[in-house]
Amino acid sequence: MNTARQILVVEDDPVFGDVLSNALRRRGFAVTLAASTAAARSEIDAHPPDYAIVDLRIGTDSGLPLIPLLARDPVGARTIVLTGYGSIATAVEAIKLG
Repeated sequence: MNTARQILVVEDDPVFGDVLSNALRRRGFAVTLAASTAAARSEIDAHPPDYAIVDLRIGTDSGLPLIPLLARDPVGARTIVLTGYGSIATAVEAIKLG
């Protein structure tokens, strides 16, 4: 039985995504890396993660619509939203989404 904590990393920057994923693997996480919101949605539906790290901007898409999907299970995934383009309004929206 696999007891590793499942974490979904949603990041479109391949270098940062690989570095972050490798760091999390070294800390005992089973990591899935999604480079688009479509890939993230598929992964969330197929294998809901325990944790998620979501980039706010994924190409031309926003990572915010992924938050309710990650929170929809009774336990929900603990989620961190990362961004280089943040604002207070976006932070408030992310919190309201779950």
